[in-house]
Amino acid sequence: MLPASRRRGLGACVTHALAANALANGARTVFLSATDADVARVYTRLGFRQIGTAMIADRPKGDHLPG
Repeated sequence: MLPASRRRGLGACVTHALAANALANGARTVFLSATDADVARVYTRLGFRQIGTAMIADRPKGDHLPG
């Protein structure tokens, strides 16, 4: 998001609209993954609840697969 567009509620508005549309069209679950605690707080304000933590392992730079 562009810096000038931050902290205006645009992300929350879009997230709410997309989740509401999904639920209205038959989705039983809407799953989001927050990139950081600030984003998680936005999702919480919209009614989502945290049920777990996702972990990602990246290879260090220069680490190559054998072969």
